[in-house]
Amino acid sequence: MNTPHRPSGASGARALVLSACLSSYLLAACVSAKPAPDPNADARVVAGYYRVNEGDTLAGIASAFGRDTASLKRWNGLEQPDKLAPGKVLRVAPPPDDGKPPQIPPQRAAANSAACGPGKLAWPVSGAVQRAFGGRNAPDIRIDGTPGDIVKASKNGRVVYTGNRIKGYGLVIIVRHDEHLLTAYGFTQRVLAKEGDNVKRGQTIAEMGKAPLLFEVRKDGKPVDPAPYLKGCES
Repeated sequence: MNTPHRPSGASGARALVLSACLSSYLLAACVSAKPAPDPNADARVVAGYYRVNEGDTLAGIASAFGRDTASLKRWNGLEQPDKLAPGKVLRVAPPPDDGKPPQIPPQRAAANSAACGPGKLAWPVSGAVQRAFGGRNAPDIRIDGTPGDIVKASKNGRVVYTGNRIKGYGLVIIVRHDEHLLTAYGFTQRVLAKEGDNVKRGQTIAEMGKAPLLFEVRKDGKPVDPAPYLKGCES
């Protein structure tokens, strides 16, 4: 009889630390045994759609794609949104006739040494902001782009985490810039830096997935609005 493999040594300790919580990096963002809806999970579904998995909720899917539940209900004609059948394909992008004005990319000043000083962060991607910062209920911003677009580090720092074990972030890379500030880049399709790497502002660290990029800034462990840090600074 084969004996089940058990992690040992450093690898076992690392698994226990991750399963307990990554509080050192994202405080309340803990590891979950069941991952949140991953916008990159099923390549067979065309862009703008998502295939429901066992245990998915409409609120969770809406959050993963930066949408609101009311829009998903309307786009999909859902009368009982609390009963999502696994395998059902949902529209998660606005239909052409949704009636909302097109999003206009924010105006950004050209980068210069003063604008991108020590206290500033460079834009990780060049798309329009799809969802603004909203405090506790929206602790990040979502930035549009195309799958495969490069994601750049916003500031010099050290990669402290890469992976998909933090609920609600998909495949994420986290960079610590100093003892107070870190940035997180979520819902990527490929990470191009590894834990422990030192990265420079503007260095390519990941590729965008099918969903808008989740960009989060934390200061002393608490999410803060990225807008003041990004204003006037390009990567």
